[in-house]
Amino acid sequence: MDLPRDFLGGAIIFLILIALILLALNLAVPSQPGLTELYFIGDLPKQVEPGQKYNFSFGIRNLENTAMNYSFAVDLGPSQVDQGTAALAPGQAAVMTARFSVTDAAQNTSLPVTIRLAGKNQKIIFWTVIQ
Repeated sequence: MDLPRDFLGGAIIFLILIALILLALNLAVPSQPGLTELYFIGDLPKQVEPGQKYNFSFGIRNLENTAMNYSFAVDLGPSQVDQGTAALAPGQAAVMTARFSVTDAAQNTSLPVTIRLAGKNQKIIFWTVIQ
C-alpha cells in the first residue's frame, strides 16, 4: 500500500522539477531586440538653388515589437529645416516627406541633409550641392 503512495509522490516531484526546468529555460532565452528601419525613398535633390523649395521622401519602419512614437528632425548642414512625428504599430511603415529651402549659402557649396530620429541615435544622410 505504501508503494503506490511513494510512486505517486515521486511522480509529482518529477513533474514539478520538469515544469521548473522548462520555466527556467523560457526565462533564460532573451527576447530578440527590436529595431527601426530608416531609409530614403525615390530621388534625392542632388543640386539646389537658393530661394527654391525642395522635398524628398524617406521611410520609417517599426520593427521594435511594440508601438512607437517617432520624432524626426531634418537638418541642412548645421541648421534644422523640418521636423515631424509618426506613430507606428509593430511592423508598420510610414512614408514621410521632408521639405527644405536654401537661403544664404555660397555657390558650389556641398551640404549634408540629415534625417535624425530623436532618442534612437539613428540617422541617414545625403549630400546636395548649392548652385
